[in-house]
Amino acid sequence: NQFTWYYEMLDDRFTNRWQQPLSIVRSTQDFVTTLKIRINKDGTIAAREIANSSGNPIMDESVLEAARKVVAVDPLPAGLGGDSFEVNINFKLDQGQ
Repeated sequence: NQFTWYYEMLDDRFTNRWQQPLSIVRSTQDFVTTLKIRINKDGTIAAREIANSSGNPIMDESVLEAARKVVAVDPLPAGLGGDSFEVNINFKLDQGQ
């Protein structure tokens, strides 16, 4: 996929801002929150929302908090999306096992 680098950049940009909540008890259950973002052609983040909840409000809120810190990313590469592009990013709680 010619856009792999772009997805990896997005993943890095958002997950690096994420502070994993320490109050969630680590267990065998996987906590994954899926964030949906819409990126304008120039790279500004137009929208962010939870596409799939982890089932834990603290986890979901921590992901949204990280997402709010990212206001812009690299402009959309030619051929990806039109005026904007939507993409999902998964945040998985590190169970420390």
